[in-house]
Amino acid sequence: MQINDFNKLIEWSKTHYHHLPWREMRSVYGTLVSEIMLQQTTVNTVLNHFEKFLIKYPNIDALSQISEDQIIIDWKGLGYYRRARNLLKAAKIVKEKYEGVIPKNFSDLISIHGIGDYTANAILAMGENKPALAVDANLERVLARYYGLKAVKGIPLQREIQKLFSESKICQEINEIGGREFNEALMDLGRSFCKARASHCDLCPLSLTCYSVSHKTQS
Repeated sequence: MQINDFNKLIEWSKTHYHHLPWREMRSVYGTLVSEIMLQQTTVNTVLNHFEKFLIKYPNIDALSQISEDQIIIDWKGLGYYRRARNLLKAAKIVKEKYEGVIPKNFSDLISIHGIGDYTANAILAMGENKPALAVDANLERVLARYYGLKAVKGIPLQREIQKLFSESKICQEINEIGGREFNEALMDLGRSFCKARASHCDLCPLSLTCYSVSHKTQS
């Protein structure tokens, strides 16, 4: 990945998606809430709920004090209510075990109920702006195509991406760009041009240095 190409991607991402409220008011807590809301749900659906939820529960302390029945009421319209229960459990654990401060390291984060590998890395990357990869389906697909990775999609490919990243073999631009903009831009790319069933490579800012474009292996 060439840094100049990625700078183009960052500018495109900011132009088209900077208005998203969880980006405008980016925080560790807001990232936790938005990422759990976004699981198995569209961006447009979350747009209708995120700001109202944060106004009512602006921090871990406020959220940790409510009941399960209450969060289910406030989650109405987002669906998949297990996510709401997981968020509430996570808030209570953070309040009790970490004095209301969301941890800033991966091992502590994944020890919290409802926070898995992806959400932990999202908190570190987007909330803390640390060099971490939050590998959702979009990042998985974009990085596999860009670098020509051959592992089977799903867990094997996610593990391959994290392994190569930890060995400094891919995505080293993140150290200059920052984890927040790096991850956000790739997620935007996956939703817009580098879709699962339709890749619009002629519009993609990374097409000149993409393995799949040069080898005509887009799939």
